[in-house]
Amino acid sequence: MKTRLSVLFGTLGISILLASCAQNPSSPDGPQNILPLSTSTPAANPALTYVGEVTIRRTTYPTIAVMNADGSNQTNIYTSPTSGNFSLGVSPCWSPNGSSVAWIENNDTIKAIDVSVNTHGVPVGSNLRTIYATTAGSNNFVIHGLAWCSNSSTGEIAFVASYSTGGGTGASTVYTISQSGGTPTSVITESQNLCYSVSWSPDDSKIAFSGHTASAPAAWYLRVADASSGSLLEADSLPQVNNVEWERSGSTISFDNAGVIYYLDYGSGNGEYTQSVAGTNPTWSPDDANVMFVKSSNVIGEIAAFGSTVSTVTTVSSLRNGAVKSKR
Repeated sequence: MKTRLSVLFGTLGISILLASCAQNPSSPDGPQNILPLSTSTPAANPALTYVGEVTIRRTTYPTIAVMNADGSNQTNIYTSPTSGNFSLGVSPCWSPNGSSVAWIENNDTIKAIDVSVNTHGVPVGSNLRTIYATTAGSNNFVIHGLAWCSNSSTGEIAFVASYSTGGGTGASTVYTISQSGGTPTSVITESQNLCYSVSWSPDDSKIAFSGHTASAPAAWYLRVADASSGSLLEADSLPQVNNVEWERSGSTISFDNAGVIYYLDYGSGNGEYTQSVAGTNPTWSPDDANVMFVKSSNVIGEIAAFGSTVSTVTTVSSLRNGAVKSKR
């Protein structure tokens, strides 16, 4: 009898021990005892940022989201308190060291948030902050473009603001501001012109930007200005140019022109070249080996960098608004 009871209690003890080690995926805090699983999901490695969305009680709100370079691990790290397609713009950007993302909210405020990966391998946002909020108000001061500098030592963000000058006309100014906030510094003003996109050169000495004349018919252009003095260094007239981005190292500027991806080899006099690929919103990979872009209907594609003989377009993901920005 004693032997039978010993076996019974021994069996019960093993069962209780195994039950205490079982995973509980429904727990709000996740499993309390992590067992080594050969099929565990790899931790996220955020490389792209974009505007996503989330539906809360039947209302859809835009979000700031991140994902891996291959389109996996899509995760929201910030949700706008305002619903609507344009409350977060379309072009968040990374800090030089890839630890933060900045964006334009409601066309009048620049915000930023730190990005990290928690112990469960999931991207999370922290230290939400406002870098700049315009007080212009009456003259319709609207922030269009945003770009964090290329080097951490510069510590600045560039942006474009358009505003009314009276009589139904407008102007735009390219500004820089400390990543810690403060008062913006005017770099260059385009009277009677409307500007949209900005991008820093690899050494932060220059800023490229796009725009067009305010009067009809609009004349589009891509320009490069000295980031310190505001002197205009290059001006190229184009049929239509919206989004510009300087490569991570070197002198090549990519941009979209009337729905086709082009590039300009700045300073060499080579002019503009087409990659023979339809698309918008180009963004360079950190090693300049590839260019990611919106190829159609908000589908993200990737192609070997300009000058390569490889012309195969790889589909990465399909997103709400299509535009993504890669880490530097």
